[in-house]
Amino acid sequence: MAKRFTDTDMWDQDWYIELPNKYKLLWNYIKDKCDNVGVWRPNKSILQKILAEPLNLNEFLSFVNSDKERIREMPSGRWWVKDFFIFQYGNKFSPTSPVHKGALKSLLQNGIHPREILGLEIGNLQNVDFEELTSIAYDKSYGKLLEGYGKPTERVKEKEKDKDKDILLSNSNKVKIGEKDEKKQYKQFRSSASQGADLYVERIKRGMEEMRKRNGNENIEHEGRE
Repeated sequence: MAKRFTDTDMWDQDWYIELPNKYKLLWNYIKDKCDNVGVWRPNKSILQKILAEPLNLNEFLSFVNSDKERIREMPSGRWWVKDFFIFQYGNKFSPTSPVHKGALKSLLQNGIHPREILGLEIGNLQNVDFEELTSIAYDKSYGKLLEGYGKPTERVKEKEKDKDKDILLSNSNKVKIGEKDEKKQYKQFRSSASQGADLYVERIKRGMEEMRKRNGNENIEHEGRE
């Protein structure tokens, strides 16, 4: 089930208030049933079953477009809700967004150039023709789309800088960790050496004590014999 934003301020706008109720319902139906860029194919027989009233599509268009063009009737017979894209996705085209890239494909399939969406910021794509724009939109990677959008080299350089920075930080951390490990190993060695020296001294002390005891016993035995 698709989920879409709804303009609650619409209920305060004169053009919408003045619509006959069946056309209010039709407007809401179109916004819910159009594709991801606002394109919808009219089907009068289905609409009349839903509305349960006689329907005149030309009359509906004249009502909706009374003060400005809200719906454009295209050569294919489909209708395009012009403000749909900006309301749903914002006024700035993002070449790294999978949603925007998919929307760009839908626009091109319906013969709509993104520059026809008033207020949409599309960078250098503003000056790209349909043929080049199509090749950009259907390129498997985002590199070509970024290049067409404008100043991709600067973004690439920034990314490379960030990667180099990460590598330097990583290597720096490795060096610090290495230094810590070396210090730890040195302390362990010093501790082991110190313990070994203590044991060696203790062993010598015990050996000398045993020698003293033996010498003492030998002297006692020698005096006893005399």
